[in-house]
Amino acid sequence: MLRKALVRAMDVYELFAGRIRLNPSSGSLDVDCNGAGAGFVMAESEYTLEELGDLVYPNPSCAKLVTSQLQSLLKDDQPLFAFQVTNDYVAPRST
Repeated sequence: MLRKALVRAMDVYELFAGRIRLNPSSGSLDVDCNGAGAGFVMAESEYTLEELGDLVYPNPSCAKLVTSQLQSLLKDDQPLFAFQVTNDYVAPRST
């Protein structure tokens, strides 16, 4: 459902589906509206939010939730936006 909403948003706002490029003549970063799409990752965590603690302040536990999958992209092929949806651990119910 979230993925479909992002696709619709990128149809309307084309720059969301673009790539960040270095403009060699000006040295500035530009958005290449090439329709390549945003990064999207579905993830699961073995930790509950309660186990991670307070996420308002910097917390090293947060690093356990962030994927490194998008870091493998080429340096000049970075999406302007990247989204990660993480499902936290749900303990099995005892009957």
